[in-house]
Amino acid sequence: MVNAQDEPSFVMPLHGRRILVVEDDYYEAKELACLLARAGARPIGPVPCCEDALPLLALTPDMATIDATLRFEEPCAAIVDELDRRGVPFLLVTGWAEAIPARHRHRPVCHKPASDRQIVAALHALVT
Repeated sequence: MVNAQDEPSFVMPLHGRRILVVEDDYYEAKELACLLARAGARPIGPVPCCEDALPLLALTPDMATIDATLRFEEPCAAIVDELDRRGVPFLLVTGWAEAIPARHRHRPVCHKPASDRQIVAALHALVT
């Protein structure tokens, strides 16, 4: 991710939004959570797998960012299906779009490497 925190147009468009972060790469997960906090969001997680993400849905996230392939190449289907069932919008942030379940390929995607601006804009578009 490209750091955009010093750009004057990088304001807090996600102010107060609770965003679940599901990403198995430790460094990418921490960077994404920090980006969301700088954009005014309240990150939930990050967590590396569906097993850890599902219980966090009790915290009623407003939206989520999900990597399409998780720890040990676990598909994201379990968490995206549950988010869909609950009506929680989500953004797929992935380097492997082919791993997105066919029933969710119409969902918004940021292809890695994505810039901070792209991720924040895509999340903001989920709720506007």
